[in-house]
Amino acid sequence: MTKINSPQVIHPVKQQRSLQTQQKILAVVEKLVLSGQFEQSTVQTIVQQAGCSVGAFYGRFKDKRAVLFSFYDTRCSQLEQLAIAVLNPQRRAKLATIIKDFTHLIVSHSLQHAEFIRTGPFSSQTVKNDVFLVRAQQLNALLYKSLQKLLAQRKQELKYRINNQTSMFLLAIIGGLTRDGIVTGRWLIKKGSIDGQRFEQELNRAVSRYLGL
Repeated sequence: MTKINSPQVIHPVKQQRSLQTQQKILAVVEKLVLSGQFEQSTVQTIVQQAGCSVGAFYGRFKDKRAVLFSFYDTRCSQLEQLAIAVLNPQRRAKLATIIKDFTHLIVSHSLQHAEFIRTGPFSSQTVKNDVFLVRAQQLNALLYKSLQKLLAQRKQELKYRINNQTSMFLLAIIGGLTRDGIVTGRWLIKKGSIDGQRFEQELNRAVSRYLGL
Protein backbone atom coordinates (compact mmCIF):
# COMPACT_ATOMS: atom_id res chain seq x y z
CA MET A 1 0.00 0.00 0.00
CA THR A 2 1.40 3.36 -1.04
CA LYS A 3 1.65 5.97 1.69
CA ILE A 4 0.78 9.57 1.00
CA ASN A 5 3.51 12.00 0.11
CA SER A 6 3.82 13.52 3.58
CA PRO A 7 6.88 15.70 2.81
CA GLN A 8 4.43 18.04 1.05
CA VAL A 9 3.27 19.15 4.48
CA ILE A 10 6.03 17.87 6.78
CA HIS A 11 9.65 18.75 6.17
CA PRO A 12 11.97 15.74 6.64
CA VAL A 13 14.57 15.99 9.40
CA LYS A 14 17.91 14.17 9.56
CA GLN A 15 19.86 15.54 12.51
CA GLN A 16 19.16 14.07 15.96
CA ARG A 17 18.62 17.52 17.48
CA SER A 18 16.06 18.40 14.82
CA LEU A 19 14.28 15.11 15.40
CA GLN A 20 14.12 15.76 19.14
CA THR A 21 12.64 19.21 18.52
CA GLN A 22 10.04 17.71 16.20
CA GLN A 23 9.10 15.12 18.81
CA LYS A 24 8.70 17.84 21.45
CA ILE A 25 6.37 19.77 19.13
CA LEU A 26 4.33 16.64 18.43
CA ALA A 27 4.09 15.86 22.16
CA VAL A 28 2.67 19.32 22.79
CA VAL A 29 0.23 19.01 19.90
CA GLU A 30 -0.97 15.63 21.15
CA LYS A 31 -1.61 17.11 24.60
CA LEU A 32 -3.49 20.05 23.08
CA VAL A 33 -5.56 17.81 20.80
CA LEU A 34 -6.55 15.36 23.52
CA SER A 35 -7.44 18.18 25.91
CA GLY A 36 -9.57 19.89 23.26
CA GLN A 37 -7.36 23.00 23.15
CA PHE A 38 -5.67 22.61 19.78
CA GLU A 39 -8.11 24.66 17.68
CA GLN A 40 -7.69 27.80 19.78
CA SER A 41 -3.94 27.35 20.19
CA THR A 42 -1.51 29.31 17.99
CA VAL A 43 1.89 28.34 16.65
CA GLN A 44 3.33 30.65 19.31
CA THR A 45 1.52 28.67 22.00
CA ILE A 46 2.86 25.40 20.64
CA VAL A 47 6.50 26.51 20.43
CA GLN A 48 6.41 28.06 23.88
CA GLN A 49 5.22 24.82 25.42
CA ALA A 50 7.69 22.82 23.33
CA GLY A 51 10.57 25.08 24.32
CA CYS A 52 11.61 25.94 20.77
CA SER A 53 11.36 28.86 18.34
CA VAL A 54 8.81 29.74 15.66
CA GLY A 55 11.61 29.27 13.12
CA ALA A 56 12.22 25.76 14.43
CA PHE A 57 8.52 24.99 13.98
CA TYR A 58 8.37 26.17 10.37
CA GLY A 59 11.64 24.39 9.69
CA ARG A 60 9.79 21.13 10.32
CA PHE A 61 6.16 21.80 9.49
CA LYS A 62 4.50 23.76 6.72
CA ASP A 63 1.80 25.09 9.04
CA LYS A 64 -0.35 24.25 12.05
CA ARG A 65 -2.47 21.84 10.03
CA ALA A 66 0.64 19.95 8.95
CA VAL A 67 1.64 19.20 12.53
CA LEU A 68 -1.92 18.01 13.17
CA PHE A 69 -1.58 15.67 10.21
CA SER A 70 1.68 14.30 11.60
CA PHE A 71 -0.15 13.48 14.84
CA TYR A 72 -2.94 11.78 12.88
CA ASP A 73 -0.51 9.84 10.68
CA THR A 74 1.24 8.48 13.78
CA ARG A 75 -2.10 7.49 15.27
CA CYS A 76 -3.04 5.63 12.07
CA SER A 77 0.31 3.82 11.92
CA GLN A 78 -0.03 2.66 15.52
CA LEU A 79 -3.53 1.34 14.88
CA GLU A 80 -2.42 -0.44 11.70
CA GLN A 81 0.37 -2.28 13.51
CA LEU A 82 -1.90 -3.32 16.35
CA ALA A 83 -4.67 -4.44 13.99
CA ILE A 84 -2.32 -6.57 11.88
CA ALA A 85 -1.24 -8.42 15.03
CA VAL A 86 -4.79 -8.85 16.34
CA LEU A 87 -6.23 -10.02 13.02
CA ASN A 88 -3.44 -12.48 12.26
CA PRO A 89 -5.19 -15.65 10.96
CA GLN A 90 -2.41 -17.77 12.49
CA ARG A 91 -3.25 -16.68 16.05
CA ARG A 92 -4.01 -19.59 18.36
CA ALA A 93 -7.43 -18.27 19.25
CA LYS A 94 -10.97 -18.83 18.09
CA LEU A 95 -12.33 -16.48 15.44
CA ALA A 96 -14.90 -15.17 17.93
CA THR A 97 -12.07 -14.17 20.28
CA ILE A 98 -10.10 -12.49 17.51
CA ILE A 99 -13.11 -10.45 16.39
CA LYS A 100 -13.82 -9.50 20.01
CA ASP A 101 -10.21 -8.37 20.40
CA PHE A 102 -10.44 -6.32 17.21
CA THR A 103 -13.65 -4.66 18.39
CA HIS A 104 -11.99 -3.81 21.69
CA LEU A 105 -8.97 -2.40 19.83
CA ILE A 106 -11.09 -0.07 17.69
CA VAL A 107 -13.25 1.11 20.58
CA SER A 108 -10.39 1.64 23.05
CA HIS A 109 -8.12 3.33 20.49
CA SER A 110 -10.95 5.59 19.39
CA LEU A 111 -11.80 6.54 22.97
CA GLN A 112 -8.16 7.35 23.61
CA HIS A 113 -8.32 9.84 20.73
CA ALA A 114 -11.96 10.86 21.17
CA GLU A 115 -11.26 14.59 21.20
CA PHE A 116 -9.44 14.39 17.89
CA ILE A 117 -12.35 12.45 16.37
CA ARG A 118 -14.83 15.05 17.63
CA THR A 119 -12.90 18.11 16.47
CA GLY A 120 -10.63 16.70 13.75
CA PRO A 121 -10.32 18.01 10.18
CA PHE A 122 -12.91 15.68 8.65
CA SER A 123 -16.15 17.21 7.39
CA SER A 124 -18.45 17.20 4.38
CA GLN A 125 -16.27 19.96 2.99
CA THR A 126 -13.12 17.81 2.90
CA VAL A 127 -11.67 17.88 -0.60
CA LYS A 128 -11.18 14.63 -2.47
CA ASN A 129 -7.38 14.55 -2.26
CA ASP A 130 -7.02 16.07 1.21
CA VAL A 131 -4.13 14.39 3.06
CA PHE A 132 -6.32 13.52 6.07
CA LEU A 133 -8.95 11.87 3.90
CA VAL A 134 -6.36 9.97 1.87
CA ARG A 135 -4.68 8.70 5.06
CA ALA A 136 -8.04 7.61 6.48
CA GLN A 137 -8.77 5.70 3.26
CA GLN A 138 -5.41 3.95 3.52
CA LEU A 139 -6.12 2.94 7.10
CA ASN A 140 -9.53 1.58 6.17
CA ALA A 141 -8.07 -0.31 3.19
CA LEU A 142 -5.54 -2.07 5.42
CA LEU A 143 -8.17 -2.96 8.02
CA TYR A 144 -10.49 -4.24 5.28
CA LYS A 145 -7.82 -6.44 3.70
CA SER A 146 -6.76 -7.82 7.09
CA LEU A 147 -10.37 -8.68 7.96
CA GLN A 148 -10.95 -10.19 4.53
CA LYS A 149 -7.87 -12.43 4.85
CA LEU A 150 -8.84 -13.51 8.36
CA LEU A 151 -12.41 -14.43 7.44
CA ALA A 152 -11.32 -16.26 4.28
CA GLN A 153 -8.89 -18.44 6.23
CA ARG A 154 -11.26 -19.02 9.13
CA LYS A 155 -14.50 -19.43 7.15
CA GLN A 156 -15.07 -22.89 8.64
CA GLU A 157 -15.81 -21.17 11.96
CA LEU A 158 -18.56 -19.03 10.43
CA LYS A 159 -22.21 -19.97 10.36
CA TYR A 160 -22.91 -17.90 7.24
CA ARG A 161 -21.15 -17.76 3.90
CA ILE A 162 -19.00 -14.66 3.42
CA ASN A 163 -18.65 -12.54 0.30
CA ASN A 164 -16.65 -9.49 -0.82
CA GLN A 165 -18.94 -7.17 1.12
CA THR A 166 -18.73 -8.98 4.46
CA SER A 167 -15.45 -7.43 5.63
CA MET A 168 -16.48 -3.98 4.41
CA PHE A 169 -19.80 -4.14 6.25
CA LEU A 170 -18.13 -5.53 9.37
CA LEU A 171 -15.67 -2.64 9.39
CA ALA A 172 -18.54 -0.22 8.88
CA ILE A 173 -20.38 -1.65 11.88
CA ILE A 174 -17.40 -1.50 14.24
CA GLY A 175 -15.72 1.68 13.04
CA GLY A 176 -18.82 3.59 11.97
CA LEU A 177 -20.87 3.04 15.12
CA THR A 178 -17.89 3.76 17.36
CA ARG A 179 -17.17 7.02 15.56
CA ASP A 180 -20.83 8.02 15.65
CA GLY A 181 -21.04 7.26 19.35
CA ILE A 182 -18.03 9.46 20.07
CA VAL A 183 -19.07 12.35 17.82
CA THR A 184 -22.65 12.50 19.02
CA GLY A 185 -21.71 11.81 22.64
CA ARG A 186 -24.76 9.65 23.16
CA TRP A 187 -22.88 6.48 24.07
CA LEU A 188 -19.17 6.95 24.56
CA ILE A 189 -18.67 9.70 27.08
CA LYS A 190 -15.14 9.04 28.24
CA LYS A 191 -12.57 6.28 28.28
CA GLY A 192 -13.40 3.59 30.81
CA SER A 193 -16.93 4.81 31.43
CA ILE A 194 -19.76 2.37 32.07
CA ASP A 195 -21.44 3.61 28.91
CA GLY A 196 -18.30 2.84 26.92
CA GLN A 197 -18.05 -0.66 28.36
CA ARG A 198 -21.70 -1.40 27.65
CA PHE A 199 -21.38 -0.03 24.15
CA GLU A 200 -18.44 -2.34 23.42
CA GLN A 201 -20.37 -5.33 24.77
CA GLU A 202 -23.40 -4.57 22.61
CA LEU A 203 -21.22 -3.89 19.58
CA ASN A 204 -19.43 -7.21 20.00
CA ARG A 205 -22.75 -9.00 20.34
CA ALA A 206 -24.03 -7.38 17.13
CA VAL A 207 -20.87 -8.32 15.25
CA SER A 208 -21.00 -11.91 16.51
CA ARG A 209 -24.63 -12.25 15.43
CA TYR A 210 -23.83 -10.80 12.01
CA LEU A 211 -21.03 -13.31 11.44
CA GLY A 212 -22.92 -16.19 13.04
CA LEU A 213 -20.26 -16.84 15.66
